[in-house]
Amino acid sequence: MALRHHPGRRHRRRRRRHLVHAGAGIWSTPAIDQERGLLFVGTGQTLEEPTAPLADSILAIRYRTGKLAWSRQFTYPDVFSNGHPVGKDADVGASPNLWTSNGRDLVGAGDKGGTFHALDRDTGKVVWETALTPGSFLGGQIGSSAFVDGRLVATSIVGDPDTHSPTDTTKVFSLDPATGHIAWMRQVPGKVFGPVSAVPGVAFVGTDRGTMLALDTRNGKTLWSHDAPNQTACGPSIVDGRLLWGYGFVLFGGPGQGGVISFSVPQRG
Repeated sequence: MALRHHPGRRHRRRRRRHLVHAGAGIWSTPAIDQERGLLFVGTGQTLEEPTAPLADSILAIRYRTGKLAWSRQFTYPDVFSNGHPVGKDADVGASPNLWTSNGRDLVGAGDKGGTFHALDRDTGKVVWETALTPGSFLGGQIGSSAFVDGRLVATSIVGDPDTHSPTDTTKVFSLDPATGHIAWMRQVPGKVFGPVSAVPGVAFVGTDRGTMLALDTRNGKTLWSHDAPNQTACGPSIVDGRLLWGYGFVLFGGPGQGGVISFSVPQRG
């Protein structure tokens, strides 16, 4: 039976409404798992409503194709910008660490909410999470952690829970990579925006007060320290028994005095 055309009859099409997300930024260096062909990277908060589904997350991306293998979101909702100043701003800005505990391959990173998250590399399932400090819009963890001597050494800027602003204090933690248990904690004055660098026995931490700290990985005690001419926000480059450490980082300001300091470090017996 032929279908008749009726002049004047309007055929209504259903319009699908699609939510448009502002997306999320990426401001850390990815970690690569060549065996799995995966790239792991953290994402930032959303800048306007609604919260993007991949914001404040660790992503596992198949780096040969760009396809998303899995994602794990830690904070929802989170919209933070000049137009939305009351969000949590819980970016995963630290670069992820890769390690193996009890035969299980893990990936983990801390976020600006002050929590370190450890996930299964194959599935993205949460294995453990450890709250380090209250977060803020300039903390908790911004600088990446180091994996050294079978431990994770992580930093987290202490936030004020009432104002969501940072304090002038950072805590350094040694975490059991299998459980997230805190082996030791060290409190240092100033904010730590840069990554922790490490060699066996020593973890290196720099603050925005210009203090360079070498900490014993066994207990967090200071092995030595140095006052740089300006703020530090990087970990040192380590080669041939020497440390090359930069200073001069300025946040929300004009350029300052900057330079590089070379240290000669004897081997610990």
